[in-house]
Amino acid sequence: MATTPTSYGSTSPNIGGANVAPTPDLAADANALMDEAKSAAGKVVDEAKEQVESLTDRAKSELGEATEKAKALAADQKDLIAAQVGGVADALDKAASDLEQQNGPSAQYARMIAENAEKLSDVIRNNDVDQILGMAQDFGRRQPALFVGAAALMGFAASRFVLASAKRRDEQATPKPNTSGYREYAGEPASTPGNDTGGL
Repeated sequence: MATTPTSYGSTSPNIGGANVAPTPDLAADANALMDEAKSAAGKVVDEAKEQVESLTDRAKSELGEATEKAKALAADQKDLIAAQVGGVADALDKAASDLEQQNGPSAQYARMIAENAEKLSDVIRNNDVDQILGMAQDFGRRQPALFVGAAALMGFAASRFVLASAKRRDEQATPKPNTSGYREYAGEPASTPGNDTGGL
């Protein structure tokens, strides 16, 4: 009786050129192969999970570091903003005092704006960045239209400040043109009428 080899060394009888049902060895080999495939697939899945967890932990760590850096930068800027708002409040207070001496009707409004600016400066100075953001979010939920308007106004003021600073910096860096009508050159000084030295 002739046999044909199959995988893993098992054989199946070949009677008259027709294959007969697989032997129990072939079924065992197939089961062993399936177990190996399942084990390999499980290992791949486990490795993929470990890599995803590792990447997730790394991303969380880097995000935490970036958040801390941003908070530190925001804290520095917060102090600068508090000082600037305090300066504006002082200037408004002085303007209100001047208007009161002149009995101006707008003195009361200038005083009110100065007091509110000073309160805002204190709030910025005495709270950390997270608390200020929480206050802004609460205000945005309670008064969305006013919040959007204030944000637009602050954005406009910031853009005007940046543009004015850039223009001032450009003006300082650019040499001023000579408008006197005389041109400067790198030669000997020109003689003036009535002051001819006669070639000396």
